[in-house]
Amino acid sequence: MATAITPKQVQEKFGYHPKTLANWAAQGKIVCYSTM
Repeated sequence: MATAITPKQVQEKFGYHPKTLANWAAQGKIVCYSTM
């Protein structure tokens, strides 16, 4: 099972802006899950 991390954690570890992640998710390049 894959480990889920937040967009903020990705930004801190890899330097990608959260908007970039949202774009990649919309393009199907990465898997994105929304939690409540």
